[in-house]
Amino acid sequence: MSKWRPATNPHTDNALAAASSTGGRRALPTPLGLLRAGAQISAAGGLTLGHVAYRAGLDRIRWQDPIIVARQASLWGTQLCALTGLEVVCTGTPPTSGVMMMSNHRSYSDIIALLSQVPACFLSKADLAQWPVLGWAANIARTVYVQRDDPDSRKRAGAALTALLEQGVSTLVFPEGTTFDGPGIMGFKRGGFRIAVEAGVPVVPVAITYPSRRDAWVGEEAFLHHYFDRYARGGGTTAHVAFGPPLSSSDPEALAQETAAWIRDALVKLGEPAI
Repeated sequence: MSKWRPATNPHTDNALAAASSTGGRRALPTPLGLLRAGAQISAAGGLTLGHVAYRAGLDRIRWQDPIIVARQASLWGTQLCALTGLEVVCTGTPPTSGVMMMSNHRSYSDIIALLSQVPACFLSKADLAQWPVLGWAANIARTVYVQRDDPDSRKRAGAALTALLEQGVSTLVFPEGTTFDGPGIMGFKRGGFRIAVEAGVPVVPVAITYPSRRDAWVGEEAFLHHYFDRYARGGGTTAHVAFGPPLSSSDPEALAQETAAWIRDALVKLGEPAI
């Protein structure tokens, strides 16, 4: 596999060189690149709207089985990976159903990469629902939204995740609570681990990384700005994903620590430097 690179990739070397002479700003993509990225995001939007319409049809006939919804979301993820040139290389065995996956978080690309491998429903910050394309898709996938600073919202989200797990639907949580470009991981929030313990379901650790930190979307950069900068330069990228063994414990703290340790080790095996 390609080794993780600290700041550059074949598509952005020139941009970084130009940025060094413009006060750290990224160089503007070429007009052709902008057209390429614009066409791609338009196609992604069209694909997503098609899935939205299909989901609306299922709702109209009251065919709302969450397992079917999760499978549809997985199909959307697979198709969008192909459309955007995102290759997903996996190690380990993706879980089948009824587990809580805990993954580190690098970018919005994590969502489609992981959905392409596992039918699942996500826990996400509430503002995702307002995003173009990904927000529409999140609603397709019956995403559970949470406002982390609102205790009532956290309680409702926990109940929704528990209900999905009880119906045999796997759920996916990013316990860092935000994206991080690495190497390694940030501290994990414990809420999801408490839900897993109370629901009596195992936690499956998941590690995800990309060949370059430039693939990560972090900080205050706008989604569309990063998307156009990343895809206007042509070429796809690769998401390297490792699925771990099911972990169980009666202690959420111990479960969180064991999960974090597995993910840190897996990221090193996937090519990131140790920290």
